[in-house]
Amino acid sequence: IRYALQQQQPRRHLSIAHAPSRFKTPRFWRIQTLTLLANAVEDWYEAETYQQAAEMLYKSTRILFPPGCDDGMDAALYRNRLLLDQL
Repeated sequence: IRYALQQQQPRRHLSIAHAPSRFKTPRFWRIQTLTLLANAVEDWYEAETYQQAAEMLYKSTRILFPPGCDDGMDAALYRNRLLLDQL
């Protein structure tokens, strides 16, 4: 993120979008970040890219943690699903 700010790139959000995967941010926060970016960008195609990435991450997380496996993860993924459904 700091590199993008130092370079004063016009599309700083792209660096922010890739930061979570580089820093091993939990999946819950990565999904929320991608959802937020999908809502924030003005370009429809770019927003769709973020939405698709969030959906894929949600689906892969749901495969790793099937419903009923972990109550905490179920609650977190339920909140993520609500955000994704609002896109």
